[in-house]
Amino acid sequence: MQDVQPVQDDGAGPAGERLLKPFSFTGWGYTPPPPPAVAERRIKLEEESADRHEAAGFPDLASEDRKTAAWWQSLADCPEEKAWFSYIECETDARELIDVFLARAEGNEGPLGNLFSIAFNLLSGLHALAANGNKKAAAVWANILAESIEDFEKLAWHKPEIIAELARGSFAIPGMISRNKEKTKSNAELVKRIEVGADYDLAIVPTGKRTWKFKDRPNGLAARLKSHIDNGRTFYGFDKLRAELPAWRHDAMKLEPFSPETWETWAKIAWSVLAEISPDGKPGQHPAFYEPATKICNVRKTRKNPYYGNEEDAPSIAEYDIKEKLFGAFEIISRRKKGRKPL
Repeated sequence: MQDVQPVQDDGAGPAGERLLKPFSFTGWGYTPPPPPAVAERRIKLEEESADRHEAAGFPDLASEDRKTAAWWQSLADCPEEKAWFSYIECETDARELIDVFLARAEGNEGPLGNLFSIAFNLLSGLHALAANGNKKAAAVWANILAESIEDFEKLAWHKPEIIAELARGSFAIPGMISRNKEKTKSNAELVKRIEVGADYDLAIVPTGKRTWKFKDRPNGLAARLKSHIDNGRTFYGFDKLRAELPAWRHDAMKLEPFSPETWETWAKIAWSVLAEISPDGKPGQHPAFYEPATKICNVRKTRKNPYYGNEEDAPSIAEYDIKEKLFGAFEIISRRKKGRKPL
């Protein structure tokens, strides 16, 4: 019998979406996710898989794909009064599969990645539902987060050693916010108790000395780019299984931890991040560097010829100005004390 292998997914559908959004100059702005449309996407994915299997000469696999697509279509079309009874069965199956990972996670680290993927997709789905107007989904999502954060705070207070290393290396930790003064005070005490940010690679712990600020535009841009690269590194293994990643994502995995000794290698990756979203791959041509609200320096459009003294058009000079300012900001946020060498 012929050894039949299914055709690999070519990246179409939800599995092929880039999960890390391209860098944005708008800082910590928010772009609502599109409607989940889960059933529609799954149907499309299965139909496309069926077409590929048919073209490759695997009619049996194509038939299975179309059956799955039909199942998703029936799920989408089923009235709520007829669908509710299947929810308990699906929940039971889901709980059993999660229990498998949890049972293995008690003595092994391997399943933690799978549990992360499950939790990530669940919370992302609730976020998308809420962002598209589903108030009940928003309430469910908020309640899940509130319960988890409350447990996290209890653990931090009573067993700080469990998360001390995480907290010291983090910009912030999950916490409940409230207008209640006692809660605000408690949050501040917890942050001190577990030394949040003490080992963070940007200087965020007040020392009484003058430090750089996010509101200084070049420094703020450098810090956001550094955070974007951090996220790319954190989710690299997760994203690599689901999407075709840009070259900088692979290069970022070779970076040493951000420090006064490594800031320049991080700045080079940041320049690649900007190239990804710039016209012709040239950051110097990105309009944000010329807009009053987002520019980080004044750029030269001409230069004086050193031999003849006349003004000449030199677009590359503008890019050099931007790059020098950005790299200088990376040096500043790295807490480097010595003078920076020329680019």
